[in-house]
Amino acid sequence: PTNNSSSSTATYATVRYGNTGSKVKKMQKRLADLGYPVGNVDGSFGDATLYALNLFQGDAGYKERNYANSDVLEKLYSKKAPSYDAFATLKKGKKGFCRLILKA
Repeated sequence: PTNNSSSSTATYATVRYGNTGSKVKKMQKRLADLGYPVGNVDGSFGDATLYALNLFQGDAGYKERNYANSDVLEKLYSKKAPSYDAFATLKKGKKGFCRLILKA
């Protein structure tokens, strides 16, 4: 693919559940930096990464999916990305993943 300014290609390549590599690791690190419970920052898009991504997608107003497309990643890497608040109050009509606090 060519990288010219008139191109309408996506800024970020889609990262999908099951993917591995530097793009996954970068996404995991950013999620962790924002406080999302991503688990290990190991470059492997597994269940913990999916959980963190779904929390982010819900907080950012996106539909929860098992991948992060260019729009989601652009929001994730922006200065206006929402940070994770484990104690956010659920409001009537709010949709998305339930936030659980597990104590040992």
